[in-house]
Parts: sequence; C-alpha cells; structure tokens
Amino acid sequence: MLKQYLKLIFRDLFRRKWFSIINILGIALGFTVCILTLFYVYTEHNFDRYISGVENKYRIVWGTSEDVQAILPYVFKEKLKSQLPEKSEVCLVSPLSNQYLSYRTHNYKFENVLFSDIGFRSMFSLSMLQGDTTNLLNAPFQVLLSEEAARKIFGEKDPLNQVLRFWMRDFTVVGVFNDLPSTSSQKADVVISDLSWKEFSPGNLTSWGNKSCDYYLSLPANTNMAELQHTIKELYLSSDPGFDGLPDDFMTQISFALEPVTDIHLKSGHVHWDEDKNKGNLGMVTAFILIGVLILLMAGFNYVNLSSAYFQTKNTLSGIQKVMGASTRNLITYIFTQTFVIVLSGFALSLLFVQLVLSVFNQVVIREMTFSLLFSPAILGILLFLVSFIVVLSGLFPAISFVGGAPVFTLKGGNKPENSGFGFSIRKILVVAQFVISIVLISGIITMSRQIRLMSNQKLGFNAEQLIETEFRINKENFELFRNQLASIPGVVEVAAASNTPGEYINNENPFRLSSESKDRNRDGASVVGITPNYFDLMQITLLEGSRFTLTDEKQNVAVLSQTAVAMLGLLHPVGKRINLSITGKDYLVLGVVEDVQYRSLRESSKPVIYLPDFSNYNNVVIRLRKGNHVETIDKIEKAWHSISPDRPFDFRFFDNKIQSYYAYEISALNLLNVLVVISIIISSLGILGLITEIAFQRTKEIGIRKVNGAKISEILTMLNKDFVKWVAIAFVIATPIAYYAMHKWLENFAYKTTLSWWIFALAGLLALGIALLTVSWQSWRAATRNPVEALRYE
Repeated sequence: MLKQYLKLIFRDLFRRKWFSIINILGIALGFTVCILTLFYVYTEHNFDRYISGVENKYRIVWGTSEDVQAILPYVFKEKLKSQLPEKSEVCLVSPLSNQYLSYRTHNYKFENVLFSDIGFRSMFSLSMLQGDTTNLLNAPFQVLLSEEAARKIFGEKDPLNQVLRFWMRDFTVVGVFNDLPSTSSQKADVVISDLSWKEFSPGNLTSWGNKSCDYYLSLPANTNMAELQHTIKELYLSSDPGFDGLPDDFMTQISFALEPVTDIHLKSGHVHWDEDKNKGNLGMVTAFILIGVLILLMAGFNYVNLSSAYFQTKNTLSGIQKVMGASTRNLITYIFTQTFVIVLSGFALSLLFVQLVLSVFNQVVIREMTFSLLFSPAILGILLFLVSFIVVLSGLFPAISFVGGAPVFTLKGGNKPENSGFGFSIRKILVVAQFVISIVLISGIITMSRQIRLMSNQKLGFNAEQLIETEFRINKENFELFRNQLASIPGVVEVAAASNTPGEYINNENPFRLSSESKDRNRDGASVVGITPNYFDLMQITLLEGSRFTLTDEKQNVAVLSQTAVAMLGLLHPVGKRINLSITGKDYLVLGVVEDVQYRSLRESSKPVIYLPDFSNYNNVVIRLRKGNHVETIDKIEKAWHSISPDRPFDFRFFDNKIQSYYAYEISALNLLNVLVVISIIISSLGILGLITEIAFQRTKEIGIRKVNGAKISEILTMLNKDFVKWVAIAFVIATPIAYYAMHKWLENFAYKTTLSWWIFALAGLLALGIALLTVSWQSWRAATRNPVEALRYE
C-alpha cells in the first residue's frame, strides 16, 4: 500500500510542479533559517564550555547597580587567597590591546596581549604544544605564545627560549599553546608573566588605585556562594583605602558577585571595563530563537494553505476512493505520506542551502561555525523533533479537510462555502499570523537601523569624519618634530595628542570635589585625560563656557570639565572655581566647560571627564585630514613617522571605523534581521498565493455570473482583494503592540536611544499591505479576465 501511495504521490507532484516547487521551497527556506538559527544559538550558549571544570569557575564582578565592573587591583590577590576555601585557585588577567612585540629587526602587532600568572593554564584549560607545564609564568620576563602568534613571528623555527622585545625589555618564550577556541570569551595571542611588573612597573603590584586585573576563581563544588560573596565584599572595602570614610549608605549600594564563567559571553553586557570584544547578547539570542521558530511555523502555515487549496480541488478523488472502499485511515495515511515526502524534500534542500550560505552567515554574525555542528546530539534531536512536528502540523488540517464530507457531495464536485467551513477560517488565521510576523520584523529592522545610525553618527560629542589616530608613546620633543613635519603635508589639517581618545575606556577614575569642600562627595570619580591645547579644536568638541587651554597653560594647575563632571559638582557656572583631584592632591582652576564626549558605546551614559594640559603622556596622536586623496596623504604621514620612529611600523585607523567596531554585534544582528525579513515576506507571499488561488477557484461561478451581469474587471479585482486588506489590517493591529514592546525592551540596552515613532509601525503595515496586494493582484487579474463562458459551461 505504501509503495502504491508513493507512486501516486510522486506522479501527482510531478504533474502539479507549481504546487510541489512552492511547497518544497517554502519548507526549505523555513528549515534553512531554523538550522542556521540553531547553529548560532548553540554556538552562543557554548562559549567557554570547553574549559575543564567550568561549572565551578567564576569571575568577580562588583559595583553599584549603575556601574558594574570586573577589575580589581593586583594588591588584593594575596588578601583574597587567604579567605578562599581549601582547594581554591585564583588567576589574575590584565588585558592589553594592540601591542607590538619585536623579534630581531621585525615588529609584530597583536590585538590580544595579556598579563597573567601561573594559574592561567589550568584556569582556561590551555593545551600546550611546547614548554614545561610546571614552570610557566612563574618568573619575570616569561611569555607564552599562541600557535598562531608563534607561527607569525617564527614561521617553522622553534620558538622556545627565543627572546622577544616588549616595552623596551627582553622576554623569553617559555611555551606555545593551541589557539583558544573561537567560543572562548578570553582572547589571547600573547600571555606575559605578571611578575614582570616587579622589574619595570612595581607600582602595579602595590597600588590600590590601579584597578586593571580580572579575578577568576576555581572553587570547590560545595562552596557557599552567598557567604563567600559577602566575605569578598567586606575584605575588599576594608582593605582599599579609597573607601575610607565614605558614607554607610553608599557602602551598602556596593555589591560583589561571583559570575559563572559560562555567563560572561551572553550575560555580562552590563559589565564595564570588560575586554570581551566579541560579547554576545542573551536578549538578541532569545529573539533569534523566537524568529527562527516563527519563520519555520510560517513555512508550515504556508503548506497548510497551499495543500488545503490543492486538496479542495481533489474532493472528487476523495469521493471515488471512498466509494471504492478506501477507509478514513487509508486517506489520512495518503495525506500524511505526501506531507512527509514534501517536508523531507524541503529539509534535504535546506541542508544544501545551509552549506551554500554558511560562510556568508558566519561573516554576518561574526562567528566561526562549521556544517559539522549539524551532527551535535542536541541539534540533531531538535531537528528530528521539528521535522516530526512540521509533518504533523502541516498534514493534520489537509487530512481532515480531504477526508471530511460525504462521498455523494464530493462526487458532485461540491466545495465548502466561503464562510461556512471551519477550515477556511483557520487558513485566514494562518495568513494573518504570517503577516503579524512580517510586520513585527519590518518594524524591528526599521528601529534597529535608526538606532545604529544614531550610535554611529550622533551624540558622539565630536566630529569623526576625516579623522585618524595612531598610538605614539614618545616624548614631547619627538611629537613636536612629528607635528611640524605633518604641517607641510597639504592633506593634513591639524595634529593633536591625548592620553585617551573616544572609542576606548579611559583607564582611570578619580574622586574629585570643590576645593572649598572637605570631603569627596563624587565617590565614583571622573576620568582624567591629558591633552594638547589644540585638541578641542581638532576634535571639534563644543566649548559651552569659559575658555580652552593655551600653550602657556602647560603644566599649570588648570582644568576643563565635561558637562557630566560639572553636574557632579552641583554647579551651574563652575568657571573660576577650584577643584581638588584626589589622585594628585592638587587644586585646579576651572577654565571652561565642554560638551560631553562619548568615550565608549552609546549603550553607556557619558562619563565625567576632567581635561588637564598634561603634555607628558602621549598615548594617542589624532590627525584631521582634508577631503580628497587620503592614500597619498597617509603615505606622506607614514614617511614622516618612519623618519622619527624607524623601528616601529605606522599603524593607524579611521575614527568612524573605530566607533563602528563597538556596534559590530548590533550591525550583524541588523544584517541577519534583513535576511529574515526577506525570507518571511517570501513565505508569506507563498501563503497568500495559496489562499487567493483557493478563493478564485471557489468563486469562479460567482465571478462568471457577475461578469455576465455587467460587472467590470476593476469591480471583480476589488471584490477579490478587499478581504486581504482586512486581514492585513487585523495583522497590523495585532503586530503593532508586539513590535512596540519588543523594540522598547531592546532599546533599554542603550543609554541613548532612538524614538519609537508612530510612522515606523505605519510604514511596516503599509509595506505588508503592498506585498499582499502585489501577490494577489496577478491571480485576481487572471480570475477577473477569464471568459465567463468557461466558468458557466457545465451549467
């Protein structure tokens, strides 16, 4: 019997190619989205799970509800170790970005350089390729290299015991480890022994103000977490002299938590001073799970609509089979067998689609996923369930529709009236559901686009166009020489320097107060940035009050404050007042107030900044270019660079690219949402096509009678299309509050957010309506222009 069914099914599918192609393509698109979503979700949730014993490993995070961070001073390590349970381990990690290591006469740039200790290997389950595992990072000037870093520097040469130059010191390579997996929140190209600080920066080991270390703990399984968190808080607040004498109400706002290492990637977006540059977002992952499931359901709904329309034309076959003795069970088996064949064909085609687009998908979501993920037990189990679910969902209603009705009725060619059949109402509901999803997705993509444009182009507090920067840790004399050489280049407008530039964390926070006050009331402190006098002009930072620095202000005790810093002082007009900085203990005369500059992502509010005319610390040089041929100008800048710093390559980046990099996750999400919107629209259109085909078939005789009685083609088109306007309107009413709520929750992740204007949802509704009308119009036109004699001939 099954063999006979398969023959009938395949013969029928080949005869009705449009039905087969549309259904299989719809199912394939749905499963393609679902499989890619599963790959993405599985990868995001799999971060750091490669680490041995990861279920008992944690990172210390602390702060207030508005300012959570994961960095503590190195000096806290020994105090903490004495309070931890037996068999606990502590590992400190202090990350640096974009550092150069030299081997002989060559310089090599690495994005992820870490200072760490002997616990790094066991804490992150390093797989060592070379080196004595018992003596790693246990002495100053030792360095570990990743396999990729070792190959980059040494090629095929043995890297062990080779000497590298870093920060004007010699470091010995003591080991090479396998590259950390792409699913590691800890990125490491080079790992340097933190004991090296004893030799060239001993202050790092003893300063409570130098908070630059992430603390990772490996704890026994039976540890009382609440008690340990309380112990760590009390120990730290009583040890750090910066908390002496602060009010009790502030101290109670501070909390310490042990964050599971497996939560770092997806659940620590609120943690500041965090170096996971590829951090995920749990809310976004959850949204993609929901979208993937909804699009797969849309594909199922689409099959229900098309197959119901198709089997409505096959009622005569159903009647003949019943008269010839076919049981209800036989007919249901036939329908479900056909459904299984189509769903399985669509699933097989989706596997081909996944293989074809996976590399592009990886670029969109900034991940490294392979097709082998398909064979993960979790993904295989979910896909087996989904295939079974879609078969049941897609076959149930067509089966009921096909076997229902008496043979006498079906042999007469009878069809259910438009509004009397329960099934037809269900199909309308399914189409409405499809357009609800499409309207929500279209609203989402418009909102996300507006937010990303806001983040990229607005509220930065400076002009990022035609602006480049380069790290340049040299003395004042060499900077002046470099600036003078650049002044003769026609494509250069101006050159300035600063200790920190926008788009990066400022590595200090300092309590400050009015000099007339006896106690620091601004406990969270302000960031201090040293700049050259022309910095504000070059960056085009707006002066709100007072004056900027001049050349005569060098090394003078004067300051310019940002708006947020002024607000912390509680003053309307601070110019002429004096403030005291705890880091220096000195008083500074306030010369002016400038607009806030967004030093980090717009997910965070602007931080208070105090600008000082400190020309001794040149970390970054910024250069404003003229519009035109940047290639030629940059070549000339590079020549000037090499004349001053011949041993170090010229490395620069445009500010607009730098700012964009902090929104890479949102941009990738937007790109992915673009694709999902297109797919959902295609599937919705296929569903509408099925429904209009059924309506046109059921109302063929009515259309013929109307035309015989003088109805115009435009009136027939209006009659056939008006229902779809109604269904899209219903979908719009349902989708708007859903889309508003979803986008409102998403925008809560940002300190500065776009507005959810009414026109966003109106535009989404109009687009959905346009898509619906375009889809149905060609089929309506065919029905409206058909010769009425053909429709009424059998009468």
